Amino acid sequence: MNPEIKDGRISIDIGDIFDDLDIEGKRDLVERLACEGDIIHMVADQLVYGYTNDGSCGGSHCDASVTSTPLDKYTRLVAKMSGAVAKKEIGRLERQVKELKADNGRLSKYTWRLYHSYNLRYCPSDIIKGVNIGWRKGE
Repeated sequence: MNPEIKDGRISIDIGDIFDDLDIEGKRDLVERLACEGDIIHMVADQLVYGYTNDGSCGGSHCDASVTSTPLDKYTRLVAKMSGAVAKKEIGRLERQVKELKADNGRLSKYTWRLYHSYNLRYCPSDIIKGVNIGWRKGE
């Protein structure tokens, strides 16, 4: 590692730091980086499109029978699991839609009662009673 002084700042090449790490240090660094959104996006781009947004890519073989590179291995794994992943995501989205419809129903009931309360001269507590919109405790 050769630190340099540039514009009054010490500069160290990140590649040199990575090369100087032992295997445990490299794994720790990679584990931390693997949870970063930008890195997840770049890896996903490689799995789906074969390269990142700026055209970078890991090694890959053209021969379908060879799976010696991690990119080939995990691209095929994602392809095999895509049905299960899609099913899980569809289930999550369906649950979310169900929750939103329930919220919409409660809010529609509340707004209807509120709108009609002016003409019917209901007490506000009578309007809100039985409608749980999350901001009145005990109702």
